[in-house]
Amino acid sequence: IYRLGILVHEARHSDDFSHVHCPKDRRALAGDIACDDRLDGPYAIEALFFQNALQTCKDCTPFEKNLLSNDVELTREHLIFSPKTR
Repeated sequence: IYRLGILVHEARHSDDFSHVHCPKDRRALAGDIACDDRLDGPYAIEALFFQNALQTCKDCTPFEKNLLSNDVELTREHLIFSPKTR
């Protein structure tokens, strides 16, 4: 599922979506061009994919659900939105 998330993310780039500089409050990402400022950007779509997988996986073990939950949170770290886009 993790690899499918990467594929979803990269496919979104093919729609001419790119990343922006991450703000200072994103510690490890601060200043990197690795964040989305749009609700329909690559990381946002990837987070949505992982969230949907987590909510709909009927055969996932607790360990696998924990991994998916971590993927959701790690991906959301890349999301920044101005008040106008929330």
